[in-house]
Amino acid sequence: MARVDQQRAALRALQAVLPGGLRSGHVGALVSQAGIGKTQLLVYTALDRLLAGDAVLHVAVRESVETVRDAYDSILAGLYMASSPGERAEAMLGVERRRVIHSTRGGAVDVAKLLSLLETVSDIMDMRPQLVVVEGQAPQ
Repeated sequence: MARVDQQRAALRALQAVLPGGLRSGHVGALVSQAGIGKTQLLVYTALDRLLAGDAVLHVAVRESVETVRDAYDSILAGLYMASSPGERAEAMLGVERRRVIHSTRGGAVDVAKLLSLLETVSDIMDMRPQLVVVEGQAPQ
């Protein structure tokens, strides 16, 4: 539970720097040395939006879909540790329904590719993400 508390503190610190948080149409960049916890902060931020009912597209440049999904599942399990199995299952199902994880398998992401992916997600899945997370490399 201490790790979840640290992540909540990190999210609160980010929200303090960005009063009102990131809004539709805003772009944010999170840059730091390796191993500092960027992935966990991004996943925690995405989970915050997912649990509020928003759709999220998570684009991973270096990580596999499974690795990113595991990060979500781990944090979500910590958040719902004291909840009933039914509440936990309902939260996990809601997250799965509103989240798309895409891995570029190490390939670069540029704005054109990101826009194409958003169009595909919108057309095929009828989903319009309110938050897009690009992890591993900023779009060029």
